[in-house]
Amino acid sequence: KVGKNDKLLPFQTFKGHKQKVISYAKTAGNRILASGSAYGEILIWEMKTGKLIKKVQHHDKEPIVSLDFSKNGKILISSGSFKNNLILWDVISGKPIKTIKDKLGWVLEAKYIYDDKFLATYNKDGVASIWDIEQEKAVYTTQDRYLDIIDIDVQNTKLAFSTRYGEVGVYDIVQKKE
Repeated sequence: KVGKNDKLLPFQTFKGHKQKVISYAKTAGNRILASGSAYGEILIWEMKTGKLIKKVQHHDKEPIVSLDFSKNGKILISSGSFKNNLILWDVISGKPIKTIKDKLGWVLEAKYIYDDKFLATYNKDGVASIWDIEQEKAVYTTQDRYLDIIDIDVQNTKLAFSTRYGEVGVYDIVQKKE
């Protein structure tokens, strides 16, 4: 039982960042953890041991605001560059695989969806997009809304979002409709 004056103590601490950690992601099964800092550094950790696996410098030392792993845990996507880039990283080598440029603005969140073939993003202006990774292009972009991505369903076919108008909506990725 935890009382109001009890301290919440971590059972494991991962040390290695030079700046504040502002984003993180875990693989399915919680085997690997990635953490992103305010200074553009991504650290990849083994969850069980806390061992640092890989250190990656990213986005010209700009903040890493979003991280997400592919289902198989082999690819990590990051966003945070003022240059509006999404970068897909090989987790083992720590090298970039692909860079996708969002012409609409600074991407605040990016998530893998629909069997890792697509990405869902939203940018600083509240515009949400669904990207075909292979083609490196947006296949759907919201119009006239300020959105935040809330979550993706278990089958990765439905995207929930909130708007500045107090609405919560669901977008069906397969049917491509709200």
